[in-house]
Amino acid sequence: MSTSHPSVLGMIPARANSKRLPNKNMALLNGEPLVVRAARTACRSRLDLVIVSSESQEVLDAVSEANVGDPRLDRRPMHLSADDLLPTEIIKYLLRQGLQAEYDYAMCIQPDIPFRTTEDINAMIDIAVEND
Repeated sequence: MSTSHPSVLGMIPARANSKRLPNKNMALLNGEPLVVRAARTACRSRLDLVIVSSESQEVLDAVSEANVGDPRLDRRPMHLSADDLLPTEIIKYLLRQGLQAEYDYAMCIQPDIPFRTTEDINAMIDIAVEND
């Protein structure tokens, strides 16, 4: 791991069919889908790569059309969109796609936390690095 400038992968899991609130990641806050807010915030942070991962083409299209920066879009398999699937399983799936050698840290950014700021993400990076 590099000590001066660690590389950090940001992953935004954006499932389409939440049990309690269907399509919650596309819910609008101030006219913008939650997943788009998350992607915009993440792309403005010090994350080296932001990946929006969803089984839903509608979710990926919303991010693509929103001009939020340059996130990578990942259409993941349906079996990785189950209700009880932990975000760590999605990160493991993405790392198996060839990213593991490139990043010192991985961060999960949930779309349903809309008031998280770029500064919050950067502070979490600092905490991870300081505490190794």
